[in-house]
Amino acid sequence: MEEKLNSASSVAQSSSKVSEGTAVSPRRIYYSPEKVKLREELRRLKKHYQSQVLKQKVLKQKTRYMQKKIANIKAVFAHLKKKKFLQEEHFDILKDIAAGNDNLLKRIIDKSKGKLLTRKVSPVLRTFALTLHYYSP
Repeated sequence: MEEKLNSASSVAQSSSKVSEGTAVSPRRIYYSPEKVKLREELRRLKKHYQSQVLKQKVLKQKTRYMQKKIANIKAVFAHLKKKKFLQEEHFDILKDIAAGNDNLLKRIIDKSKGKLLTRKVSPVLRTFALTLHYYSP
């Protein structure tokens, strides 16, 4: 019986052993040129994907900001129209030039409501004020 166990164990050992001549180490498989190239491609695609996700996030933030800005300008115009501070023709003119002066309009509305104004003024508004001051008598 002992002979059968020894012969069975030797058969199990011989089937579990791979010939050293044909065996390839896992390290050589990992660093094979094809695998290295695939890993580089995967790394490049992940980096590209992350940059695209970041660009998408930034664009979404910009659209949200612009939508809020447009809503704010529309609210100012609606308030002016509702209170009848402007005639229709003046309102149309103001709509046309309001693209660059929305900060000025917002400050005027906030000041009329009695809100505290920040000391920081946008560069566009500062340039406008300096130009106006320079040309005024």
